[in-house]
Amino acid sequence: MLKNVLFTLALIIYGLGLTTFLLVLRFPVDDFLGYVSAQVEEKTQRFSLSIEDVSYRYPLTLDFSGVTLVDKRSDLNLPVDQLTLRPDLSSPTTRFFVGLTTIGARLDSLVRIEDGWQSIDMSDISLSGLDVQRVADLFALLDRRITGLFSFTGSFRGAVTNFKGGSLRGQWRLTEAAIGLKRPILATEELTFSELASTMEMRDGVITIRDGTAAGSQFFGEFNGMVRLGRQWELSVLDIGGELQAHEEYIAQNELAAQALTLLYRKYNSRALPIQVYGTILAPEFRFGPVETM
Repeated sequence: MLKNVLFTLALIIYGLGLTTFLLVLRFPVDDFLGYVSAQVEEKTQRFSLSIEDVSYRYPLTLDFSGVTLVDKRSDLNLPVDQLTLRPDLSSPTTRFFVGLTTIGARLDSLVRIEDGWQSIDMSDISLSGLDVQRVADLFALLDRRITGLFSFTGSFRGAVTNFKGGSLRGQWRLTEAAIGLKRPILATEELTFSELASTMEMRDGVITIRDGTAAGSQFFGEFNGMVRLGRQWELSVLDIGGELQAHEEYIAQNELAAQALTLLYRKYNSRALPIQVYGTILAPEFRFGPVETM
């Protein structure tokens, strides 16, 4: 038994050593990059990938540079500043660690390819530092100012070619957030929060939001609801409700807000005011009042 184990281990080490030697000294880089790009386009039927160069880093890591991912359905070009792949030795052809940096954000995950590249399983996803304003500018669709740093931890499992049909779950946070309003709410044209956060789960194109919390110098509160994903992300439908309270300091410094809040307190007989956010991501609407199921 021990002899067989040692022999197998020796073969693995030999194979890894030979692969490393060929990669460092003799590997046809251009052919390899062309192969990777062709595989992405063939397997996804949606994305095209261009890569300028690849380098090897000991012991078993590939660093790609000059990477651009193009979504052919939306003509979106996403430049990737850094992409790193490191195979998992337990299944090096279908299981690997991925790390990438794009538009200032960092994404790390363990990726497992299943069913001959038909489905994908991403565990231990860690996304941090995603500037939502840069994302909004990238799509050039939103006509209001939205800022904040988005982070997410969780997992995803689904078909390579159908993200909306997959299962996504985890926790998200949006810090240093500011949301511009088309119409003032409680005498302010911009809602600011130090943090928005909740757990989330996506199934069959519907994102369910639970245990949401909002904290800021103006307001604080709680929220729950759902987002129905549209054919285009900006047309996704919002159905979110909760309660919002104003900080006493904000009320004391804002006479117009104090007057409006006095009327609302009388109407709802509470300082925790019911709210609803509805419409679409492109054109969201906000109102005070109990949640109405859409």
